[in-house]
Parts: sequence; structure tokens; C-alpha cells
Amino acid sequence: MEHHLVQVVRKNRWNELILSRAAQLELEDWWLTAGCIAQSVWNFACERDIYSVNRFWLSEDSKQATL
Repeated sequence: MEHHLVQVVRKNRWNELILSRAAQLELEDWWLTAGCIAQSVWNFACERDIYSVNRFWLSEDSKQATL
């Protein structure tokens, strides 16, 4: 089941882009969070391509690294 979830998440073109470029940001710690995952599952189940992201930072340093 976990493997199938990863496949569904990676079918979302924006998630795939984020995952493929994450290493370039050289962030110490980052997460693809529930909103990205839930939206991907919803899109898969409804055969849609809607994408919504909420960005958040755990510290000001991590925020500056992504801006």
C-alpha cells in the first residue's frame, strides 16, 4: 500500500518537480507534507489535476533558504 501511495504522489507533476529538485536546495530538513499527499490522492481518485500548496517554515533560516 505504501508503494502505491508513493506512485500516486509522484504522478502529480508538481510533487515530482519538488522531489526531483529538493536536493538542489541543500536544505537540512524538509518534508512533502500532508496537503501535497492528500491532494494527489484526491486527484487520482477523481481523475483531476488540481494542485494547491501551503508553504510553511519551521525557522527564519529555513525560510530564507527557500526564498
